[in-house]
Amino acid sequence: MKFRNLLPFLNKFRRSNGDIHVPESLEIATNVSIVARERGKKVAERSSHNIVVNNGRTWLRDLVASVSYPADYWTTMDTDPSAASNVLPASDFRPRFIGFGVGGALQGVTEPGPGSFTEVTTVRGLENPVTIEAGKVLHQINPQPLNDVNYYPDAFSIRFRSVITEQQISFVGSVSNSEHVFNTSVPLSEIGLFSSEAVTPVNPHVDDDYDEPEDIVQPPNVANVVKGFLAYNTFSTIVKTPLIQLEVVWEWRF
Repeated sequence: MKFRNLLPFLNKFRRSNGDIHVPESLEIATNVSIVARERGKKVAERSSHNIVVNNGRTWLRDLVASVSYPADYWTTMDTDPSAASNVLPASDFRPRFIGFGVGGALQGVTEPGPGSFTEVTTVRGLENPVTIEAGKVLHQINPQPLNDVNYYPDAFSIRFRSVITEQQISFVGSVSNSEHVFNTSVPLSEIGLFSSEAVTPVNPHVDDDYDEPEDIVQPPNVANVVKGFLAYNTFSTIVKTPLIQLEVVWEWRF
């Protein structure tokens, strides 16, 4: 940035006495990028801001809170430094899934037509979610290995990544929450980010760690995905077919 272009920016933070004051408030900027590729060639891209919904804001609050500490915390610390992590957090959930839908106000296809959902904090789930695979409306994001710049581009950002394959979403029998059967041509127009709270185990009494994708079963029902809903984005329609692969990058900056 040239110096003459920097002055108007700095003047926004100038006090009446001439001092420069930059506010130290913590804000979360979130962006979503969706790239559609056909046989490796980019055919569509949607990049925009999105909204952290009220449920996501409550989750952030709980993420930094601890509801209890060991009774002998300080005494134990003298002999066992690992006791520092021996606390009960208010939330153990972490971002883990994305889900797509055909709702939202930017839907541009006649059937199902534009929805009513916009990017406001009061949104409680996808308006009209679609199945990723038979019986599942959520898709697991990649883990985020520490020090990998693909996930940590700088000291204050995290990127959640996932790929929807050609075979997913656009398959025979693909259905939306409104029970519209799209089969192999699905007009996507909304996406949500969900925490691990949205998991429904196949058999919670046998397998309760949910480490494998086959442990995750979600019927296409809005009521079943409201739990764990963190952020929401609407975008102009991308028609998903069996030739299209989707690459999703959801970035949070603090």
